[in-house]
Amino acid sequence: MLIFNSKIEKPGYLEKLLVGRKKTVNALEKSVITGAKYYQNIQHLVIGNRGSGKTHLMRVLFNRISTNATVTNKYCIAYMAEQEIGVDSFYALIISILEAVIRWNDDLAEKKEWKSKIGVLKEIRPADREDRAKEYILSYLGEKQLLILADNINGIFEGMKLHGQARFRDFIQQTDKINIIATNRSLFADIQREDKPFHNYFHIIHLDPLTRDETKELIIKLTAIEASPELTAHLNTNKGIGQIRSIHFLSEGNHRLIAMFFEFLKADIKSNLTIPFLKTLDRLKPYYESFIQHLPPQQQKIIHFLALKHQPQLGSAIAKECFLTPGGTSKQMTELRNKGFVDAHRIGRDNKYELSGPMMRYCIQLTDGRNGIIGMFVRFITVLFSDAEIINRYLKLKCQLKEGCDEKHDYKKQAEEVLIYEKAGENQAPIGHLRKHIESIEDEGTKSAMVKIMMKLRNLHPNCPIAEKDCTCSQLLNTNTDDDPVLKIFIIKLVSCSLYEDAYKLVHYINSNIEGRSEENVTTSIFFIKCLFKFNTNPEIIEGYLNKLLLMPTDGLTKKLISVLLESRFKGNEQTVYNLPKDERAILTFICEKGELL
Repeated sequence: MLIFNSKIEKPGYLEKLLVGRKKTVNALEKSVITGAKYYQNIQHLVIGNRGSGKTHLMRVLFNRISTNATVTNKYCIAYMAEQEIGVDSFYALIISILEAVIRWNDDLAEKKEWKSKIGVLKEIRPADREDRAKEYILSYLGEKQLLILADNINGIFEGMKLHGQARFRDFIQQTDKINIIATNRSLFADIQREDKPFHNYFHIIHLDPLTRDETKELIIKLTAIEASPELTAHLNTNKGIGQIRSIHFLSEGNHRLIAMFFEFLKADIKSNLTIPFLKTLDRLKPYYESFIQHLPPQQQKIIHFLALKHQPQLGSAIAKECFLTPGGTSKQMTELRNKGFVDAHRIGRDNKYELSGPMMRYCIQLTDGRNGIIGMFVRFITVLFSDAEIINRYLKLKCQLKEGCDEKHDYKKQAEEVLIYEKAGENQAPIGHLRKHIESIEDEGTKSAMVKIMMKLRNLHPNCPIAEKDCTCSQLLNTNTDDDPVLKIFIIKLVSCSLYEDAYKLVHYINSNIEGRSEENVTTSIFFIKCLFKFNTNPEIIEGYLNKLLLMPTDGLTKKLISVLLESRFKGNEQTVYNLPKDERAILTFICEKGELL
């Protein structure tokens, strides 16, 4: 499946998705226009990891400057392929430049002419080809200058080697007509070493990963382009917001990976992020393995070691764990940095190293990590969610495991999620105790109600049940028997959240299973009705639940009061109230007034 190719997408589409790179493109465009106006040379090199949007940036820049008359009157633009193949000499580079000019030239006659000239070069003596090719390109330029746009320029420089680089630099100095804007994954020896022709030649621009806000912006823009109301609505839900956070964490702000995760979410917006994550790994694993396979054995060993560590590692630790000498380790780390596999962070006199790309680490962990995918997601969850959120999610999944799972596949998937959250929160002592209280309830509807309200209550107390003694969850956690005030607080909270049916199920459970629950003749049913009035519930809803409560097992007084309430409030027979004794009328007054509940 082709997810995103900057070279074939429409200009307007690419401009809309230029998130986190607009300032860089604007600066490069300004540099080109200024160069065209004031005859200034341009030498820029943009550095960014794989998938960081370099090709996207270059295509947007090309789209802008190739339609700007100020630029095209001064420059001939050679927009080279992302991976130039076969550039092994300065002569081969000139051929690639000519082919790039042909590729983007809309004049069919000129295309035909330059193809014939390349054909001529094939027929003349090899020793004469380079000089003839230089003549061709200079005659084509005339009074104009050449602007080369090149992705992954390190590959071109490596192919030309020192001799070809020197000839290219001489040509630039002799003609004063060559300008370059290039990209690469990292800084490399051919521009860093003082004995190289292009040392200190380029102005370096580094691309940073997208921030969380920029990741969100990119996903929202992708959604807008899709024009999917369902997807837009999903991303505004708590789950959608959580998935955006998850995508940023998993991708570490990498454009390409964000786009891949978005494609999976678009295909199944109701999925847990586990599914798109595994699909992404499945697709990328061979891609990253192909890079590793071509590395020397010592570098492969270092890559695997760093992949299984979640923190940057000192060079001395790498040397020890990989059985390398300090000098050998330093050399290998320099080469890995130059190849773009490793980032280095200066700590005093030492460097700490980590892998540059997150997905390479995940792909290696998938097969080499002790806990495989479970271990990876445990770390993901512990970083993404607070301790309270982990406990909440675990309890909800564990206590409602079979709810809505009609197929074995769904049940298995949910069971795997339970295991992940259990491992993520295994150091949280309250999990087991809290789960026991909920699982002791046999009625599934009541259990569901308990889980829902505990989730809501715990959101009010982020440290619950560890620090907040007054939290209702803590009260339930620290008692071995059901506690009347605790259960009534649950009813209050459910009704206040308009979870009327859940509150009713809890009342039904209490009335059916718990003997002697009363406080000054205020039974749980009466208390539930009081809550409905307290929170201005729709009268039709109240009437419906009064009728349902009449069918519920309860004492005679409660049934009598409910019947009178129905007659007086909903059938207009107010006289029935005055037929009651004074103490019973007081209870009805308590029900209908909107005072304190406890």
